Amino acid sequence: MNCSLAERVLLSYPMDRQRDRLCLQSLWDFVTAEEPLIKSPFFPVLFSFTAYMAFCLPYIALDFLSTRLPNLRKYKIQPQNYPTLSMMVPCIIQSAYHHVVLIFPVTFLHWYWRPMNLPVLAPELPEVLLEVGVCLFLFDFEYFLWHLLHHKVPWLYKTFHKVHHKHVSTFALTTQYSSVWELLSLGFFAAINPVLLGCHPLTEMIFFLVNIWFWLTVQ
Repeated sequence: MNCSLAERVLLSYPMDRQRDRLCLQSLWDFVTAEEPLIKSPFFPVLFSFTAYMAFCLPYIALDFLSTRLPNLRKYKIQPQNYPTLSMMVPCIIQSAYHHVVLIFPVTFLHWYWRPMNLPVLAPELPEVLLEVGVCLFLFDFEYFLWHLLHHKVPWLYKTFHKVHHKHVSTFALTTQYSSVWELLSLGFFAAINPVLLGCHPLTEMIFFLVNIWFWLTVQ
């Protein structure tokens, strides 16, 4: 019987660990089928911007629908405010600009310094859940301290953080409406935690997706 390398390696594990890995193996096989793209220096920027915009779209749709469906307004934090297209477009342009001009050079250097290694096997499900939870906790703690520092030190607030509070009427696209310094520093926190924990690449991807969705939801 012909077996893939992943199947042969899986057979060397105890049955309970095989089950834990098989939960995510099909997903990981799907991801690694696009190995040239995943290993490309362009992938992190495309992944980040596409995921961010995809998660923003439902909230953008709800903002526009709430102007026509009054029952939706009671679920808004600021039911009296309605973001307009003229408010959203600059946020999209700034996000695209930051990804191309700022984030891409950083990810290119990271790609050159630390080429991505794609293991044959997917991580075990309990391992993914634990590490994603730890990464979220660490990033939340780091973000809290960083945010508190920028509000406690007037110079930091005026120089770097004030731009984030430009939009009094908040909406999904304002979550990344930040200064260059703040965007890069928070991006560093998000990227370094999985590296320090030695996370599987699939775990890193899941963490980034959950983290983007989480911050769009709570901010």
